[in-house]
Amino acid sequence: MYNEKKPPRLLILGCISEAYEFLWINRADFVLMSALPVVILALVHTAAFSVFPQQGPTPSINAIAVRETAAGFLYAMFGVAWHRRFLRETEQTTIWEALRWDARKTLFFIRFITAAFCATAAAFPIFAILLTDARNLTVLSTIAGNIGIGLRPLIALLTIAAISIWMLIFTRLSLWLPATAIDEKHTIVAVWSLGRSNGWSLVAITIGAMLPLAFLISFALSLVVSIITGLGIQSNLTGHFIMGLALGFSKYLALAAEITALSIAYKKLTAPAY
Repeated sequence: MYNEKKPPRLLILGCISEAYEFLWINRADFVLMSALPVVILALVHTAAFSVFPQQGPTPSINAIAVRETAAGFLYAMFGVAWHRRFLRETEQTTIWEALRWDARKTLFFIRFITAAFCATAAAFPIFAILLTDARNLTVLSTIAGNIGIGLRPLIALLTIAAISIWMLIFTRLSLWLPATAIDEKHTIVAVWSLGRSNGWSLVAITIGAMLPLAFLISFALSLVVSIITGLGIQSNLTGHFIMGLALGFSKYLALAAEITALSIAYKKLTAPAY
């Protein structure tokens, strides 16, 4: 049905500033809604890094896998609640009702995985070349010679191309998520059509909403790590839990900004034309 009207042009800075304004005004609700996922994620982080302790300079892959799996489900829990907080602002509900797992969150999680899978499938050919040819560089060297550029510039270009394809497809399909959160029926084709002419704007809006916080978060986390290390508790349960809390709160602050920006874009793209 969205083919019947010309899609509005999304204003990148306008959507980002609106997202930050909403997040600031509703900061108390953010703290309340993010508290439970943050605590759960901190507990999972503590358990995972205790069961799979770090061996060497890099964290355990098993511990990271456990934490990120839990993070995916917690993202659906918080994502649905926060999308509804913006798109159904007058809705009266308790924090527990907003966060408890239900069929809506199951569908949200499935569609999130579907969007990620579609984006990965589209970018997979380039990633496959980069990964399988990483050691002997036979294919990449041949390509670089044929088109007359250096090997390193070619690898950089292919990496940028793969990441760009992934982000463009995933972000456009992510419009499915606010729709799912408020029970609006859309096929994956309709959602893709909804973002036409605004693909790169959607990428810029969602990344732009998260990026300023990402810099602040990286600084805050480095400070927390320094304090924990200075106290000598980085390897015990207390240190893991404090680090998990800091990581979780930082992550959900950035997620809230990104989710709000996506909700704003979805609202503008689905607004009736007069």
